[in-house]
Amino acid sequence: MTPDGKYELTDVEFKEMSEDDAVRVFAEDGYFKYSKRTQRYSKLPSDGIFASSPSTHFVLFEKTTGKPLGVVGYSQYKNILLGAGIHAREDMRGKGIASLLANKLMQEKGSKLMVVSFAKEQAKNMYMRRGFKEVDLSKLPPEVVEELKTAEAKGNETLSKMLMLIDNWWGVLRGN
Repeated sequence: MTPDGKYELTDVEFKEMSEDDAVRVFAEDGYFKYSKRTQRYSKLPSDGIFASSPSTHFVLFEKTTGKPLGVVGYSQYKNILLGAGIHAREDMRGKGIASLLANKLMQEKGSKLMVVSFAKEQAKNMYMRRGFKEVDLSKLPPEVVEELKTAEAKGNETLSKMLMLIDNWWGVLRGN
């Protein structure tokens, strides 16, 4: 850990797993504030593309204790990746976990277009620091755009809570 109490990559390890397994790992550790996308998406349809596309998740574990600290994931839909959420355990926030998770997401996505949604302004700022920009609807499959517009028509500010990253992913990951 750093002198200011933040985790470093040497303190943690990632394990790739399904969404169901990620939820189970946290529950087995007595932490129940992380749930499946179908349960936590309030701005997008719970049975839509963002919530139901098969996803890959990376759970961050503390090496010495095996405690799950956070999770990040994505789903692949056609030629794009859809963010499946980023969650740092509440009692571990402020310890650099969200940055480690976001960096893992950037590493895994490679050069593919990725679209993310966020609930908190803090998350938006973290993504924007990594090169994410406002959504360019012309780059998305029509059915994804339709899902976003349907959610907005129901009174949700969906599009204003969506960011995408196309290029410079390697430069962002390296800190350029």
